[in-house]
Amino acid sequence: MTNKEHSIVAEPEDGGHQRWSVEIDQSTLKALETPLAKEYAENLLLQNDMQRALATMECWQRRFASSSDPEERLIAASLFRDAIIQFVGCFDKTAQFPLSADEIYGGDPNGLSSFQWFKDTRDAYAGHKFGAQRQCVVGVVLKDGQRGVGHLMAIYRGQNKSDGDVLRAFMLTAANHRATKEG
Repeated sequence: MTNKEHSIVAEPEDGGHQRWSVEIDQSTLKALETPLAKEYAENLLLQNDMQRALATMECWQRRFASSSDPEERLIAASLFRDAIIQFVGCFDKTAQFPLSADEIYGGDPNGLSSFQWFKDTRDAYAGHKFGAQRQCVVGVVLKDGQRGVGHLMAIYRGQNKSDGDVLRAFMLTAANHRATKEG
C-alpha cells in the first residue's frame, strides 16, 4: 500500500457546520447529502464504535484483567469502563440510527437480560451515580471503648478475566448483526 497525496478541505456552512471534501491524486471526493448517504455514514461510525469496544474489551481481558499491580488495575478498570460505555452507546435510542437490543438479542432467552446488565453497568459508570455497582455505607465504629467514623465502600471494577470471552461474544453478536445488514 502506498501513501497517496491528499488534502482535506472544510468549507463553512450555515449553522456552524462544515462541508468536507478530500482531494486524492487529482480526484475529489465530495460529501453526499442524501438521506441514504447520511445513514450509511452513521452506520460506518457505529461499526467503528463497535469494533473499538470489542478491541478495548479484548485488550482488557488479555493484558490487564488479572493484574495485581495497582497501576495496571487502574488501566484495567478504565479499559473495562470504556468498552462497556462504547458498546452500550451503540444502542442509544436518541441516535438517528441506533442498534436495537430487541432485534439483536430478542430471540435469545437470556439476551435482553444480558443486555440489561451491560446497560446497568454503563449507567453506573456514566453519570448515574446509584445502584448496586456503587455503594458506600458510613457508620460509627466502636473499638476498645473508642468511637470513630468508618465506612465500607463497594465500587464495581469490572468482571474477572475468565468472563472476557463471554462478554466479547455478546458484543460481537451486535457487531456481526450490523455488518451482515450492510452486506
